[in-house]
Amino acid sequence: MSESRTSEAEKPLLLVPPLLTIGKATRALSTIALGKIGLVPGHDVLLDALDPERPVTINVLADVINIRPSTASKMIDHLEAKGYVARYRGTVDKRKTMIALLPPGIDAREQVHRIWREMDADLVAALGPDELRDTRERLEQVRQLLDRRLRRLR
Repeated sequence: MSESRTSEAEKPLLLVPPLLTIGKATRALSTIALGKIGLVPGHDVLLDALDPERPVTINVLADVINIRPSTASKMIDHLEAKGYVARYRGTVDKRKTMIALLPPGIDAREQVHRIWREMDADLVAALGPDELRDTRERLEQVRQLLDRRLRRLR
């Protein structure tokens, strides 16, 4: 009796296609909503990561949102041009550039949170409590796995 072996090319893709579709749809919806307030995807995550009371370095900010410092710096350029953030030299270590959230940035951050809440409410409304709990747990597992893999590559 011959054993059937499945080649790598014949193995079904189980997670990546739906994850890519979910990411694409989420990004498309957020692009539309964020565009109405003059932002693009990425700006929302960066604004959310900034604490209005605690300025941070670009390196720390990039690490928190899991992007390269050069990418964070480009996003900071755009947000600085809008008057949402400011760069300044560190008071303790003058070699460090600190990023601070300005009052218009705090307002933009609140608008981002409103958009996220609206998107979240639409999704939550479609799930029962058990489905919601299970979905959140599974998504968190996948998020942690992808974060670990990504950090190793950067």
